[in-house]
Amino acid sequence: MRPTVDRTAFLLFVTLAIAGCVESSTLTDVPDVTEATFFRRAPAPGFDAVRRATPLNQEISVSRIIGPQGGLLELQEAGVRLRVPSGALTEAVEITMTALAGEAMAFDFAPHGLEFLTPASISVGVPGTAEEGLLDLVRRDAESGAPLNRFLGVYFEGEPDEGVEPLESFETYLDGGAVTFDIMHFSGYVCATG
Repeated sequence: MRPTVDRTAFLLFVTLAIAGCVESSTLTDVPDVTEATFFRRAPAPGFDAVRRATPLNQEISVSRIIGPQGGLLELQEAGVRLRVPSGALTEAVEITMTALAGEAMAFDFAPHGLEFLTPASISVGVPGTAEEGLLDLVRRDAESGAPLNRFLGVYFEGEPDEGVEPLESFETYLDGGAVTFDIMHFSGYVCATG
């Protein structure tokens, strides 16, 4: 009878050990509560869109013809500015910049696919967002010319209500108190933080 008790104890030990392994592997499948909500997947670990304290109720757009001499488009009420430098375009093009409705500091630029010979820049103001204090913390590094390590510019594809797919991320820098990043073509862009 003694061997049966040892075998039973051994089987109980093995069963508990296997159950413990299954339980801990199941725990790793639990979604992270910091998972991105604007994106289908985060552009970098822990990053999501910078969010406005007061969401935009509707899209806001501005259009302007910009040629080889360059130019500027600005939506002050949405906190965004596009600067096209001299020589970035070979001919005059009507450019439209749209701040997307909602909380995310997300923007669409048209005509889609327009390419620049030299980078254009998008500057996003973060006053009125939770990231205003974060920007103050990283400002010291930014003043030395280093990239802002807690902000990214992100080129995305998709519909914001369904979650968008991040396609490419860009280093950011400080320009006149705004988070700024350079782009080489038009599409949808968002300022992200983490």
